Amino acid sequence: GCPDAPRKSGAQPFDGSKGFSRDRLKKNQAKNKNPPAENPNPTNRNAVFRNNHPNQNLLGAKLYWEDTYFADLPPGKEMSVNTFVGHQWYLKDDGANGRVIRQWVVGEEPGLQVFELEEFTSEASAPGIVER
Repeated sequence: GCPDAPRKSGAQPFDGSKGFSRDRLKKNQAKNKNPPAENPNPTNRNAVFRNNHPNQNLLGAKLYWEDTYFADLPPGKEMSVNTFVGHQWYLKDDGANGRVIRQWVVGEEPGLQVFELEEFTSEASAPGIVER
């Protein structure tokens, strides 16, 4: 057989007579399980951002969450994100001024929200949602 593993100095063997055992612990854990909430955070949303614009001058388009760079979003690319109601997202060009090409605001509608850039606009657009 295998030799007994050495014990740390001062370690005592397990005494199951004090009311604690692996089976009792499992039973208590099973009894205390609560069903998960349907949506623990009711304002979270899934969103997809798509750049369907045919203009190759937008190859440097970048997706921002408020002032934070999130990802490159050149024509033909899409990005799936987890976000929240009221979050503001921007598609900006990569020029020195970082001009806003399009602005979107995540709505309260449940389910997937799809935001697309299909036509170039010269100024920030009003928030828009394209439902799937």
